[in-house]
Amino acid sequence: MVRVILVNIVMFLLPFGLYAAFKYLTRIDDGKASVLEGLPILPLSLIGTIFVAGTLAITATMSEKH
Repeated sequence: MVRVILVNIVMFLLPFGLYAAFKYLTRIDDGKASVLEGLPILPLSLIGTIFVAGTLAITATMSEKH
């Protein structure tokens, strides 16, 4: 059960991590304090929610029935 919760948390946070990595790797040193400044929270949250729903659907269809 803990594994399922951790996988879902990672899948939700994955878009945020990818966005931060992209911004960090493509940034121009313009004096901004943080890579996450101006973070598009709503689109990243929606993508994370879609990832979690997909993960739950795949887990439900591929798990053994007891």
